[in-house]
Amino acid sequence: MPMRKCGGKIVRKYGLSSFKDHPALFLHEKSTLFDYASHLSLIELDSIYYGIPQVSTVENWQQQVPKDFTFIVKAYAGMTGQSDFRKFFVSEKAMFDAFKISFTPLLKREQLAAVLFQFPAEFYFSKEALAQLKIIRKYLTDWPLSVEFRHGSWWAKENLATTENVLKQLQISLLALDEPQIITNPVPFYITKTTENLFVRLHGRNLTGWLSGQKGQRTLYNYSQAELLNLTMQIQEVAADFKNIFVIFNNNAGGHAAQNLASFEQIWPQDALKLNPQQLKLF
Repeated sequence: MPMRKCGGKIVRKYGLSSFKDHPALFLHEKSTLFDYASHLSLIELDSIYYGIPQVSTVENWQQQVPKDFTFIVKAYAGMTGQSDFRKFFVSEKAMFDAFKISFTPLLKREQLAAVLFQFPAEFYFSKEALAQLKIIRKYLTDWPLSVEFRHGSWWAKENLATTENVLKQLQISLLALDEPQIITNPVPFYITKTTENLFVRLHGRNLTGWLSGQKGQRTLYNYSQAELLNLTMQIQEVAADFKNIFVIFNNNAGGHAAQNLASFEQIWPQDALKLNPQQLKLF
């Protein structure tokens, strides 16, 4: 794994879900990963959802960041059943093989925190869904994995123990997510230890925008100081159970993610960052 527990110390890293369009960091559409790495040492790469890049692209990313920089890579949509992989690959195995070839450089250099499998709300708790998780683990045998569910059935009283036990057996981290609470499908901010790593993903709480399905509205939210403090306290209560803690702010639509991260960092400072030179100081 890219981060380790040194001398009993829990390692923490905070980051954003893109290296572009973060006004508080002076990052815009033409910003590079090098620019981003002048401020932070953790990123979630969401663009992979739309297509698996060439290995040369991944290697180029590596060249732009310090060796201790850490990546969370969102799984390609075909890997979560949200697009038809047969348009581009002859088989499911070929798709996963292509993904592994592209991202092996991150794995080898211990820069990959996890491959994030974000499933849609239609992916509810069932025998078929549990079987799909086992298939994913078979394809990515020794890879660090995390999963984000968006259907409340995974946390239902009658299912939760099975959810946790299966993920522990498969060594897949159950991501703790903060999102708007839909009355008919509530997804709790729930922290449990299924691996040694804790992944927290903060989408904001804009219920109207979330339900609209519009890209520019779903994550349009500015966390208050009180909300950030409450989230911090919940994480701190269980922090000692984990080796590594990764927090991603994904409330990007209104440009609030970076400033919210800065406020969060003031409440609970992350570990000293090894950044690219000539960075603009934010916090």
